[in-house]
Amino acid sequence: MNRREWLRTAAIGLATSALAADAPPHKVRVGAHIWMYSAQQPGYDPTPILPQAFEELSKAEIDGVELMSQALMHDDAVARIRELSRRNHLPVIGASWEAPMWDRGQRTFLTFIASVMLPRLEAVGGQRLGISVGDAHHKKSDWELDNQADFLRDLMRMCADHGIAPNLHNHVYEVQDDEYDLRGTLK
Repeated sequence: MNRREWLRTAAIGLATSALAADAPPHKVRVGAHIWMYSAQQPGYDPTPILPQAFEELSKAEIDGVELMSQALMHDDAVARIRELSRRNHLPVIGASWEAPMWDRGQRTFLTFIASVMLPRLEAVGGQRLGISVGDAHHKKSDWELDNQADFLRDLMRMCADHGIAPNLHNHVYEVQDDEYDLRGTLK
């Protein structure tokens, strides 16, 4: 490379660097889970403190909020949450739900909960459901893991009907014992 070629290459490099410096930086979008507000509420239901939660998260410039499923179970949940979202410029990105999905005896009840929760989550703009399969407080049997897998398959179909992406949301009980529960879920 002669001096003229080097100068041209250097000038192009400097010009490109200057243009990149003027470009706005890429913004990483940050969501927040409402658990910190729910943890001290009866039944982990954040409903009584949703106005405070939405206001504080908005002031912190959070880009979206993940609800607890309990907040969606009230008859007026959609109207209340839409208004809080609008007023605070804070979209709902999803919700999380933990339930004893391994317990065949609760299947009808859990299906009912999902049938109420998912359309409401869709109505408030949520696109993801964080799923925790429930702590049996013992190592789940193959039969319980099969029940859990059957329910999860049904739940995945229900989520798809509402345009919601299911997301396995793991806690300690799902990954202890060499990931026994998680491996059983994925089997």
